[in-house]
Amino acid sequence: MSLRDDIDAMQMRIMETDIDGCITGSSLAQNWDVDEAEVKPDIDIFTYSPYAMVHAIDVLEYKLGLAPGGDEVSSDKGEAWKAKKMRTSGRGFGRDLATCKFTDGNVVVNVSNRKGEKSAMDVIARFDMSIVLQAYDIPSGSLIDMRCVQPKADLVDVIKSTGGDPMVAVPNPFRSFDGTTWNAVKWLRQWDRVIKYWNRGFDTLPMARFYSNMIKEVIDGGSLFKTEASKEAYQEFVDEYAELGTKIDEWIKEKE
Repeated sequence: MSLRDDIDAMQMRIMETDIDGCITGSSLAQNWDVDEAEVKPDIDIFTYSPYAMVHAIDVLEYKLGLAPGGDEVSSDKGEAWKAKKMRTSGRGFGRDLATCKFTDGNVVVNVSNRKGEKSAMDVIARFDMSIVLQAYDIPSGSLIDMRCVQPKADLVDVIKSTGGDPMVAVPNPFRSFDGTTWNAVKWLRQWDRVIKYWNRGFDTLPMARFYSNMIKEVIDGGSLFKTEASKEAYQEFVDEYAELGTKIDEWIKEKE
């Protein structure tokens, strides 16, 4: 069996459970070659409450037979610690997003809970790119597919795309960019995904152009307020992201 077959089989097993959450991300998509990808996809589960995550951990380990761990970044011991911490506290690890990894030795399954997300639409509304705006809601057995959304009208000239193609990544229209340093930082944390999905065969140039324009807009706009805190936040942004903007522009020229 191929990795694609293994992923599909594991997703089917998860879909048949009573986990209160959804499966999301590129593992659901059938329009790209999982087996040839440089970075293999995990299966991502987002639960609708911290308590649902505790239950999901139990389902993955005791019903489906998966074990904590599964990749080179997180150790099996560390993932087992996180699962135990989640079970005993029911509140995660003191962060907005709590994630535990499990594996059957081949397929990696991430189970997560993010504060404030109580439905599949809540989950995908916070994603970055259109190409991952897909979720299978386990309780209802329904697939939500928003990958062919149109970008916001004022971005079309910037990103040079009108969307509508599940292989072309445009900014998630359910999220907003308001020109502030802190909002830009939240978006720019996802930059590496642009490269990762390009290497998987997706066209992520529109996202790269979006990020490049975002950095320019924030830097050219200067400090939002006259307070020292605002000036410091602006300077910190310039120091950290001006160089990234140059790297993004170079990447765009190389791929165009």
